[in-house]
Amino acid sequence: MGRTPPRRRTRFVLGIVFAAALLGLAEVGARLAGVTPAYKPNAMGQWRMTPNLQSHRMTGMREPHNFRISTNADGFRTAEAAAPSDARTRVVVMGDSTVFGWGVEDHEGIAETAQAALEESGTTTIEVLNFGQPGYSTGMAGWLFEEAVAAYQPDLTIVFVSMHDFNRSLLSDVERVHGARTWTASVRSLLVRHVALYEVLRRRLFPLADKAQLLPNEATAEARVARVSPTERARVLDRMQAVASEWGGAVSLGFLPFYADFGSNSRAQPPRPGVADAEQWSAANQRPLFDLRACCSGPASERTFPFDHGHLNALGNREVGIALAEAISRHLSPQDQ
Repeated sequence: MGRTPPRRRTRFVLGIVFAAALLGLAEVGARLAGVTPAYKPNAMGQWRMTPNLQSHRMTGMREPHNFRISTNADGFRTAEAAAPSDARTRVVVMGDSTVFGWGVEDHEGIAETAQAALEESGTTTIEVLNFGQPGYSTGMAGWLFEEAVAAYQPDLTIVFVSMHDFNRSLLSDVERVHGARTWTASVRSLLVRHVALYEVLRRRLFPLADKAQLLPNEATAEARVARVSPTERARVLDRMQAVASEWGGAVSLGFLPFYADFGSNSRAQPPRPGVADAEQWSAANQRPLFDLRACCSGPASERTFPFDHGHLNALGNREVGIALAEAISRHLSPQDQ
């Protein structure tokens, strides 16, 4: 085979340079027009609550919620400090706004009512702390565990699987924190995080491009990934367990009830994504699964807000908290308590 003539090679190189220059000019033009890259992490609910709040009033942006919250120095909805107590078994619950207690007062959350139920039963050797954060996925819980929760050295961390895991985004939450693991994911990450021109093309091609994340049932031809895939979830949990083992702690998974779960029994639970994966991980790691979906038999309308069926009201939280207290007592051995 003969060599490419020098003139042809020169034209080819000049063509590439010219195309790159045009793309560069287009990128500059998009930036000057105010276009920003596609991926916007602040729109994903990946922030932490402000520390040291004292009865701070919160109101809903879309629903008429009106409640007060207090946070400690790390932005957690608890008054406890990081220094662990040798006299008590420390249980931490992690998850999204349902664990956080969106819409209810400080003493009405799941962790707080579980603590009260334990004390009412005469158990004073266990403390239950609320480390839920609104909008969080399991991937973000894993990041937060290493970032701040590890300082509390919990004996048991219960991660309640968030439905945010199954929403679809331009990057998974794990990719955002730890980077892409394949070359295709690396290209996608580069485009959505750094190229404004790609955002211009997205908005022209895909009707739902303006939404930071899509629900599982929202169809689009655009390439989106789950905020946390089953493989990523298992990897996050393995990492959390490895970190917790440094002080003798353990990690377990759990599920909280939704509107459709109330009134159902354990044999007829509505379908829930992630359950099979959670059961598999729990069995492989010999960890109890804190599945509270069948905890409560009353009407769902009385246990969620009339304007927000996605969050439990004070009654719903109290009943789930009592069920959580019973599950914790059942699974903790006497020597742990």
